[in-house]
Amino acid sequence: MDIQKILKHLDELLNVSKLDEAEKYLFEMIEKSLENKDYNSAITLYNEQIGFFRDCGRFPEAIDSCGKVLEIIEKCGLNDTKEYAVTLLNVANAYRASGEYKKSFDAYNKVKSIFYENSDVDAELYASYYNNISLLYQQVENYEKAAECQKKALEIVEKSGNSQKIAISKTNLAVSLIRLEKTDDAEIFVDEALDYFTGLSPSDFHYSAALSAKGDIKFKQNDFKSAVKYYNMALAETELHMGKNNFYDIILENLNLAKSELNSKKELNGSELCKYYYECFGKPMIHRNFQKYENKIVCGMVGEGSDCFGFDDEYSRDHDFGPAFCMWVDEDIYSEIGEKLQKAYDLLPKTFMGFERIKSVQSSKRTGVFQSEKFYTDLLETKKIPENISEWLEIQPEKLAVVTNGFIFTETHNKFTEIRKKLKKGFPKTVQLKHLAQQTALMAQSGQYNFLRMLKRGDKVTAMICYNEFVLSTLKCTHIIKNKFYPYYKWLYKSCPYLYIKKLFELSSKISIDEYYSEIIKPVCETIYNEIKNQFDILSDDKYLDIMARELSKKADEIILKEKLSYKIAKMEFEAFDKVQNEGGRANCQDDWETFSIMRVSQYLTWNVPMLEQYISDFEDAIKSGRNPITEKYARMMKSTSPKKYAEIEKNLPEIEADTIALCNAICEIQVSWMEEFSKEFPNLSSNARVIHTYEDTEWNTSYETYLRGELLTYSRKMLGMYAAFIVDLSRKNQNLAKLTMENTAELYGYTSVYEAEEKI
Repeated sequence: MDIQKILKHLDELLNVSKLDEAEKYLFEMIEKSLENKDYNSAITLYNEQIGFFRDCGRFPEAIDSCGKVLEIIEKCGLNDTKEYAVTLLNVANAYRASGEYKKSFDAYNKVKSIFYENSDVDAELYASYYNNISLLYQQVENYEKAAECQKKALEIVEKSGNSQKIAISKTNLAVSLIRLEKTDDAEIFVDEALDYFTGLSPSDFHYSAALSAKGDIKFKQNDFKSAVKYYNMALAETELHMGKNNFYDIILENLNLAKSELNSKKELNGSELCKYYYECFGKPMIHRNFQKYENKIVCGMVGEGSDCFGFDDEYSRDHDFGPAFCMWVDEDIYSEIGEKLQKAYDLLPKTFMGFERIKSVQSSKRTGVFQSEKFYTDLLETKKIPENISEWLEIQPEKLAVVTNGFIFTETHNKFTEIRKKLKKGFPKTVQLKHLAQQTALMAQSGQYNFLRMLKRGDKVTAMICYNEFVLSTLKCTHIIKNKFYPYYKWLYKSCPYLYIKKLFELSSKISIDEYYSEIIKPVCETIYNEIKNQFDILSDDKYLDIMARELSKKADEIILKEKLSYKIAKMEFEAFDKVQNEGGRANCQDDWETFSIMRVSQYLTWNVPMLEQYISDFEDAIKSGRNPITEKYARMMKSTSPKKYAEIEKNLPEIEADTIALCNAICEIQVSWMEEFSKEFPNLSSNARVIHTYEDTEWNTSYETYLRGELLTYSRKMLGMYAAFIVDLSRKNQNLAKLTMENTAELYGYTSVYEAEEKI
């Protein structure tokens, strides 16, 4: 038999905590070695079996294996040899663990005498002897003697440089020092041990002893919160490697004592449990094994499941609940470490704080390692992240809720967080209006119309169906008004952002169905009508929601048209801008379509459709006639920035009537005041913009006022009149065009608002 190959496979099973498979494999290999009369292999495997049963708390079976291996050793005439002593040391440990202390001391003493009689016994065997007998002294509460033996063991292993054995020895010594009330000294040793054990993948089963010792220290320091943390971690590691053995029971008892001292009855919810689990096991594992990629891994809990929404309770724990977390890495990193990272994750404890993750068929798709962008496209069931209106409308809002819920545990950023930030802004305005139109139309149809018809017919079953449809549409509507993605139906009521509407729906169980319309449906519809009217500037006073739905749809179509026309203008202007000849040569901005389009589209999105159509018509006419409005605009600016050069080219520009100039100046005066107001409210954004006033112009720095005047002077009289009416209307409504434009700019640059842009610029 190839004993090394057998031991290697056994270690592989134990490293991934496959205890049942390891036990079965050991039994089969022992039987095979005995059949082949390979007694040397049998002795080795029995020793492994003794340790296995001892660590699992199965002491009678461990003692039974001790008897069998000693019988083989005697049969082979190996008494008083070094090999016998090594086995006897293992037997002594089994006696100790099972509480047979006299037999254990006798065995240890026999081991020591054999070691002294054999000159070929290496130092590490002596260290093992001292370490193990020290545990016996601990169990009989002779902590002075235990510490003495542990110091001898530590002295030996420190010379060998074996980090694992040093950490084990320091843990054992710390336990004795704790019992001797030398807590400060103990903490030094246990922290040094934890420096070695923490984050190992797979973890070392001795890690649990170090964690338990740290818990004891924190308990003695009256830091019961930390004690609870370390005891919980120790329990998880113990169960992972040894099952619920006697050591597990001791730690559990200590945990309960710490909890009672802490006097906290609050139980962690799912997200808190997962974050705690990540901090205790995931974070150290990543830091220890993937430090090079640590700042490229985003960790958290996002996706399907009530715990990701924060809605979990005691009834949520029947499937896919328990300690777990997600890790998102970009495609290039995933190809490098994805498989290894998943394997390391799979080796983490399966239980924590009394919870075991209950798996379903879908579990493997909900936690672990994900490629950033694929995580979204898989759950959204799309080929890419939505960009245009049609792509947004193809995605069910419930799926968007799933990919934007949850909690992020790290401060790292990658493609995952970039997409998350974009999606969490909510629906684009047009999509929001389209969804509102759909749900208000359904509310009207099911609640304001069909519900009453069914009652009149005496068909209360169908009336209840209509009412249920009304409730669903209303709850979806409340989310959309707030620009939030609504979740699946079973969480719609819980996540409803309108307390008043929730209370109205609670009446369903308290009144008869004949009262539903007057007491629930009518006030709900009035509330929704008022909210939408105020927020979306609805003109209709008709509270039949189908009328509102049509107006919302019309507004959405208008925005779509405005966007289409705005980008058309920007494209026309960029092509004209490309032909502008500058004295200093071609400007960088003439090759920067992205910046140019954002700046121009931000402005045009504030206009109405007739203005946009008129501007396009005027611009196209100018180009057809051989004029370039962009060239003319920059030329007009030179009257302030470069008067001498302007005098040379003025004759080439179209003549402008005095009343047109006066109107342009009046418009400029209003818009400059708006820009001054904006500058005071948003100093950071303003610091990156043009100077405001014409008197601040230089040859190389054109002010906002001069730029605006140059632009207005290129407008046709009809266009200028429409623009002036637009400015007057904004002024009457007390709206600031500078702020409206910058809100569009901030959104196009990916900020959630102009306020976020101001903060981050």
